[in-house]
Amino acid sequence: MPNKDKSKNIIELENVVVYLNDRMVLDDINMAIPYGCVTAVIGPNGAGKTTLLRSILGIIKPSSGKISVFGKSPEHLGKDRNRIAYVPQIRSVDMTFPIRAKEAVMMGRYPTLGLFSKPSKEDYKIVEEVMEQVDITSIADKPLSKLSGGQVQRVFIARALAANPELLFLDEPTNGVDQLHSSNFYELLKILKKENMTIIIVSHDVGVIANYVDAVACINKKLFLHSVPKAINGQVLSEMYGCDAVIFNHGEIPHMVVCKDK
Repeated sequence: MPNKDKSKNIIELENVVVYLNDRMVLDDINMAIPYGCVTAVIGPNGAGKTTLLRSILGIIKPSSGKISVFGKSPEHLGKDRNRIAYVPQIRSVDMTFPIRAKEAVMMGRYPTLGLFSKPSKEDYKIVEEVMEQVDITSIADKPLSKLSGGQVQRVFIARALAANPELLFLDEPTNGVDQLHSSNFYELLKILKKENMTIIIVSHDVGVIANYVDAVACINKKLFLHSVPKAINGQVLSEMYGCDAVIFNHGEIPHMVVCKDK
């Protein structure tokens, strides 16, 4: 895994436009994310945050514009795709799938193993280490269907870390998780920030997430801001959320945004 070199970009987007079902979801997005940077992509529901993430991953092809990851377009990453790990929203996970927590984490080793190869002692060691890192050793033998939302969240983060990624995507990691487990996630994020990886977190939680990242990208179809968290102010949020936004400030970073009913 390379050292953090924030003079170089791991991701670049140039004039990216995305239409889905003839509806513009992203409009002329330009941004660059350097190696080792922890970035939060924030904005209201339906703002295009997940579409942005999926476009970078190559799941969605932009209608126009250019995206590069590791200096390549997403569709031409080849083996470099193994350098990327993705943690989806919990609600997108099939909780009825008959698999135990440690088996789910081992799935993170499959790109390295190959589909029909058996895990080695080293693979089992890596799985044990990442499960300990995210504090889920005690639930290793429990099926996913018996776990809480916060526990499932940690299982899938451990699965991502088992792949030893350089680039980690987290899509709404606190969505559907109670307040206690949300707080636990942010404590885990402090630990992940110390690792030599680039992290992109899609979130709608403006005030809290800004305290744990290096940069924020404020999205609502357009990119309203891509800067350090302290650059967020009432004007930026009003433009992003619309004229009906009410801003509550807590210190230098906005703590809450409430949209009035029209």
